[in-house]
Formats: sequence, C-alpha cells, structure tokens
Amino acid sequence: VAVADSPAGAAQVRAYAGLGFRHVQLYWRLREPAFQGALREAGRLGLTATAHVDNGVLTHARALDLGVRHFEHVHPIAASVLTPAERAA
Repeated sequence: VAVADSPAGAAQVRAYAGLGFRHVQLYWRLREPAFQGALREAGRLGLTATAHVDNGVLTHARALDLGVRHFEHVHPIAASVLTPAERAA
C-alpha cells in the first residue's frame, strides 16, 4: 500500500490493526516521513514493525535511530556496516 506522508502511514497501520494484524512490514520505498508515522503508530498500538530497508532511501543506521529493531534481509545490513574499502574487496 502506498502512503504519501506521516499521517497516511499512521492511518494505514491503524487500518491493519483494526483488521487484527499484530505485525507490519515497513517497505523500502517508504520515504522517511511516512516511515516514521507508520513506525510510531505501530509502536503506539503494540504492533511489531519489521523494516525492509534500502540504503538508497533510508539507511539502516537511520532506521535504528528512528527505533526500528526488526529488519528483513541480512545482506543489505551486512553491506551497510562495511567501509567502502571493505565492500570493494
């Protein structure tokens, strides 16, 4: 589901919670405002939010700063902690 901003992200999470969802995945295409809104609302409602992060849109470090504690796909996480020299090796 595409959302444009923080209120829309929060509203979508509320809709999922209303359907009985206990977990949501925040997809890599979400820009930071929508991501933050969805993440905050998930926490407020007691839902587990798992993030599928793309370093070109939102870095893993930034996602951690925002409060994400669950991530999908290990390979981008591993790459995000390497230095450029280590990635080139």
